[in-house]
Amino acid sequence: MLILHLHHHEITTNRTSSLLIDLGEQKNIEIDFQAEDYDGTVSKSAYSIADIQDLGCLLGQQLSKSQQLTLYITPLCLQHIEAEYWIKWLSFGLALANYRYQHQPTETISTSITQYQLETSNTRWQQAFNEGKVLALSQLTARELINKPGNVLYPESFVSAVEQLALSGVTLSVLDDITMQEQGFGGLMGVSQGSNKAPRLLTLEYTPANPSCTVALVGKGVTFDSGGISLKQPSYMSTMKTDMAGAAAVVGAIQAISALQLPIHVLGLCGLVENMPSSQALKPGDVVTMLSGKSVEIIT
Repeated sequence: MLILHLHHHEITTNRTSSLLIDLGEQKNIEIDFQAEDYDGTVSKSAYSIADIQDLGCLLGQQLSKSQQLTLYITPLCLQHIEAEYWIKWLSFGLALANYRYQHQPTETISTSITQYQLETSNTRWQQAFNEGKVLALSQLTARELINKPGNVLYPESFVSAVEQLALSGVTLSVLDDITMQEQGFGGLMGVSQGSNKAPRLLTLEYTPANPSCTVALVGKGVTFDSGGISLKQPSYMSTMKTDMAGAAAVVGAIQAISALQLPIHVLGLCGLVENMPSSQALKPGDVVTMLSGKSVEIIT
């Protein structure tokens, strides 16, 4: 049996909780608080990585007032998923459990995670637990960027938000609208014509010693997509602040890669632009010349 002792250093009460995790007949992740020998039990028919993440989140929400949390994971649960994976993804779910977006009128990212610590002398288990928290923190970074409204997060402030992260081992470089116009970024510059917010091309590069390979990540960064002249339907408009989620995912991924010091060279590209209607906006039928030299007709 895998026994995990978790301690929440920010809780001053002496409340403790115990949970048995076993195989059973339940199809969903639910905590049964009617158990005799434990404060709660979970008995799902099978567990996936996503289930373990959800379980960690559920623990963080429903047992959030416990200073000490002890988990008993039966051997049957470990037949198909190793202990390190259980620990990592439980940690991931726990860290994300109490995330709620709190609006701030600035681009500054707030990434506060649930502070449970694993009490163990097993270095592999501790590493797995820490990896889960790193991955959760990087996801929170992406979520914060995605959740910010378009009047707070636009191309220039997106860059500022990423700069404030001070990512270890990551080099940032930015092309402004003047440079992109000179170099022939016709597509990005064309989309930006209708907005008074200048576009940016943000590059994040992580270069460890002796990388095993090079990976390029490209994220769409339309900080608000009204549709331009071809306006989107009003019912869809309010969520168009999330059209930069691809760029946010790139930032989160590189944050995790650098924090975990993975042996890969990563280049992240975020094309940041706001698509708005105005007398200067692209019109259906207009033709723009891309950086590659290809000409493209705008249909909608």
